[in-house]
Formats: sequence, C-alpha cells, structure tokens
Amino acid sequence: MSKRIQFVFALLCSLHLVAGPYALVQIFAWTTMLVDYSRENGLVQGAKDTFSGEKPCRLCRQIQSAEKQEKQNPLRLPKERLLKLMECLIRSKDISVPSPTFSTVRKIAFVDAALSAGIGPNAPPVPPPCWTA
Repeated sequence: MSKRIQFVFALLCSLHLVAGPYALVQIFAWTTMLVDYSRENGLVQGAKDTFSGEKPCRLCRQIQSAEKQEKQNPLRLPKERLLKLMECLIRSKDISVPSPTFSTVRKIAFVDAALSAGIGPNAPPVPPPCWTA
C-alpha cells in the first residue's frame, strides 16, 4: 500500500473515531453540495450556500434528524448499537446458506503397507539372487 493511501485511511479512521460515522457522511454531503452549488453560481457563492446552513440538501437533513434522534434516545449498551447497525446493514431477516450438494473431499485409495515394505508373500527371496556376468 502506498503512503498516500495509508494516510487517507488513517485520516478517515481517526475522523470516524472522533466524530462518529455521521462525520464521514456529512463530508460527502458537503462535497456534493459544493460541487452542485458551484456549477450554478460560482465557487465563492457555492461555498457560502453550502456552509451557511440556509439551503441544506436531503442528505444533510437526514443526518440532522438521525443525530437528533440519537441524542433523544441514546443507546446504553454497545451491543445495542451493534445490533442497530446490523439491522441497517442487513435488510433481510432470514439469511440462509445452502449446504453443498457434492463432497469436496475425494476418496484416496491407500496401498497396503505390507506390500510396499516387501513383507509377506510378495517379499523378495532372501538372500537376493546373485547375478553372474
């Protein structure tokens, strides 16, 4: 990984820890608003419209309502927060993973150890025959 990617990743992680997940979404919303408002009225007026708070976008209003709701009903346990996050991420209540219909393990035929060691009826004659030249 390059140093630039590591730096951006560390910056986003620290921002998430300090300000929470809403900060990352808010930065995305501000960037989108700045681009949209700058197209219409120029960069300076677009920046004023973006950060004045007079013309919030749909995403900014959703962030404000979510933060207000979180302040009114704080979750007491981290487990509750995790469950709430999981409910948001996983829309379906029933997730099932089908079992495989075939066996991935192949049967291996083992050779009898007595045959490979030369023990038993297939053993060579003792002493071995002498070859004459």
